[in-house]
This record gives sequence, structure tokens and C-alpha cells, in this order.
Amino acid sequence: MPTAMCAVVIPLKVARKIPEAANLLAKREKVILDGCKSPRFGIEDLRQALSRADDIH
Repeated sequence: MPTAMCAVVIPLKVARKIPEAANLLAKREKVILDGCKSPRFGIEDLRQALSRADDIH
């Protein structure tokens, strides 16, 4: 079965925002992932981590 070839074109003004968006995402994920490393991590810890991640702008 042939595979379709396609390309995604990202406008330059959007592409310039990618590094900043990636850094923001990494900061938010770090808060959550750091919390998950605790041996006593539970649902309430997850809720708090998600809340802290939402506060990162």
C-alpha cells in the first residue's frame, strides 16, 4: 500500500514563536514531572502540580 507524502508549512511569524512556546511547555511539564518522582505521589499531589503548572506563564 503506497504511503502518502505531505508537508506542513509553518509561516515564519509563527515559526519564530516555537522556541518560546517550547520553553514554556517544558517549564510547565517540569513542575508535574518533578512531583511524580515522589514515592508518595498521589492524586492530590497531581492536582496541586497541575495548578502550579497553570500558574506558569
